[in-house]
Formats: sequence, structure tokens, C-alpha cells
Amino acid sequence: MKPPLWYTTLKSVLGTVSSTIKAILPGVPILLLFTVMIIPVTISFGGDTVELTVKNSTPRFLHAIIDGEPYLYIRPGLGVIHEAEGYVTLHVQVFYAPGQGISGSVERDITLSPYKPESTGCSDKSSSGGGCECTTNPATGGPETWEITPGVFTSDTLQTSLQPSEPGIC
Repeated sequence: MKPPLWYTTLKSVLGTVSSTIKAILPGVPILLLFTVMIIPVTISFGGDTVELTVKNSTPRFLHAIIDGEPYLYIRPGLGVIHEAEGYVTLHVQVFYAPGQGISGSVERDITLSPYKPESTGCSDKSSSGGGCECTTNPATGGPETWEITPGVFTSDTLQTSLQPSEPGIC
């Protein structure tokens, strides 16, 4: 029995690649080289990355600490993107950057999950007289955005320094 064409083609290609690598790096086992070349690819595709965007919708600069990682001087109208792997709950603290004459802070925990597209599955219920039954699962997860507005802070306090109107008067 003759092997299928795809098998002989694959064997031929792998044989050519193998002999080329052996010529370039004699004495190194082909399995070791293959493993070293493939591991970085499998690691980079192994996890599901999730993103949290913290958007500054205030007229002032903000600082944010997302799971211990600081993001300093976030400009008004802009945001920062924090990436994590898999299903994760991030602790986020946001506060006004110093030196702007205002103080205030807000914090919360945000749970993120990787994006899963909408899926439809059907099952055959004809054995029980029900015919075919289909269900649709909505898309879930994906990137999240937390928009920071002045109203979300626990204490928006303007810091005013008391200046005497005349020298020597307290």
C-alpha cells in the first residue's frame, strides 16, 4: 500500500529542512533545535491577553496604579492601557497628580476575562421527540474601559492656600 501524497510530501520537506540544519549546525540534535525554535512561539500564543483602559476625562492630570504598576501624569483626554493574562481581577487606584491645587482619589477592583466570540450550538433531540434545539451564547469578555470623570472621586477638594492680605496679619 502506497502512503498518501501529503505524507510523502511532508516527509520530503522535513527531510530537506533536517539535512539543511544538520549542515549548518553539525552535532546538534534536530529535536533540540526544533524545541528551541517552537517554545517561544507556543509561549507567546499560550495565554489570553486582557486589556484594561483607564481614560482620563477630567481637566487635570491623573496618576493611576493598576495592580501595583504606576502610570503617572495621564493627560486630560488620554488614557493608559494595562495588559494582563487570562481571567484576572485588577486593583485600580486613581488620584489627581500633585501640584494642581486639587486632591481626590477613587479605587475599585475590576474583573477581566478574555474575549470569547458569540457561539451557536445545536443538539439533536429527536430521540425524545423534540427535534433540533439550538442555543446561542453571547460574546463575553474582551477589553474594558474605566472612564474617570471628576464626579467619581471620593473627595474632590480644592486646595487653597491661605494668604494674608497684608504682611504681618495672620
